[in-house]
Amino acid sequence: MVTRNSCLHPGDLQKLKSVDVSGLSHLADCIVFSTQGRRPSADLMSGGDLDGDIFFVTNHECKASIALDKVSRGLQQHIGKVQQNGVLGAEIYVISNRDVDSMQVLDEWLNFVDTDEILPLFEKLPMDYEISKLHATNWDNFSEEVVAVVRDQDFAHLRKLESLAELRTILDLLNDHGEKKMLFDTFSHILTLEANSSLSLDHTQAALNLLDFLPNAAYLIPAFFRSQTWRTHKSVLEDNLVHLAFTLLRQLVLLTQDMGSFIPRPIQILLQG
Repeated sequence: MVTRNSCLHPGDLQKLKSVDVSGLSHLADCIVFSTQGRRPSADLMSGGDLDGDIFFVTNHECKASIALDKVSRGLQQHIGKVQQNGVLGAEIYVISNRDVDSMQVLDEWLNFVDTDEILPLFEKLPMDYEISKLHATNWDNFSEEVVAVVRDQDFAHLRKLESLAELRTILDLLNDHGEKKMLFDTFSHILTLEANSSLSLDHTQAALNLLDFLPNAAYLIPAFFRSQTWRTHKSVLEDNLVHLAFTLLRQLVLLTQDMGSFIPRPIQILLQG
């Protein structure tokens, strides 16, 4: 029995007859195939690349004895009594695929392999990045201005906000979906509009809402306390800041693990504020 390593298909196994050719006796550790016939034997074995292929050769009679009482009756009739004659190894593959009883339950393996359940082998590490989930939001429940700002990133519509509820909805949507960069840009743009008196909302109430939002995104603290909005409305906002100070400090401390060296400066700014 001869095959090329690695054997890719049962048909790659070739049963050949060895012949002693005296003119080739000087060759060692190799096999020479005859080129006589319709197709050379080596050409019948897959996996060759003509640069020193490795072949497996054995003179052992590759036969297997099958105990018929271990297989189905239909397969017994197909094989016949082979204990004495044996079955070639290459034939076992073909015969096993004719066992109708076995084939009928093969699809049952789908109950084990076709599943969405994930059984972790080890602790799942956090991803270095996340894909935005805003695209899956049902925008039918939001106003035109909210959709324009959050979905379309059109900050011009911030000037057209009709209520403080819309302002808070925009901030909450971005925060809930982890859009830190866009939330920072939106928050900063609102501060600029308020400072330039370009916001249609009550400016004092807008400033109070921005301050009240800070515990949800403590990394916005520097932007707020360095803004003209804080300097303009400081006397009105101080009482609210007293009540929020401990919460803001706590959130900044919790952010230290994720933002490292970025946190000491916001803490300093908060204490100075």
